[in-house]
Amino acid sequence: MGDIDARPDSCAFKTMSATMSSFGAGAIFGAVSATWNDVPKVMKNRAFPALMSTSRVMGSYGITFAAVGAAFASTECIAEGLRGKKDFVNAALGGAAAGGIVGARIGRLGVALAAAASLAATSALVDTTGSLRGSGLFDDGQTPPLTYYPYSKTSDS
Repeated sequence: MGDIDARPDSCAFKTMSATMSSFGAGAIFGAVSATWNDVPKVMKNRAFPALMSTSRVMGSYGITFAAVGAAFASTECIAEGLRGKKDFVNAALGGAAAGGIVGARIGRLGVALAAAASLAATSALVDTTGSLRGSGLFDDGQTPPLTYYPYSKTSDS
């Protein structure tokens, strides 16, 4: 694969990457969700009814997650290009677009607005506070670092 900094930084790459990874996550979530559903014992003229039912659920979740990921990534990238800034507002706009997709999938305007507002606020919060990894939040200088000792290659016994 190579260094992550050497990868393309275009909107198309970001959108395609988000779409594909979201589809995979949705398909996995769909597979788990399908185990909780009742599987029809017999489907007319179909072999493997449980497999067909699980595949449909995986596809549905995968497509929904892919649409949400694509909406978020493309909107965030387009907003960054139009505004000329890389800040939390772009993430909030992307979150609003992704939330709108979730609400549209459910088919209710109230849910769409609530999901858009929730995902916008969450995206803005995450973008504002940053990641816990490498942020220094837990590095208070009070806890000594762990010392790791390698295994010896010779046997004493």
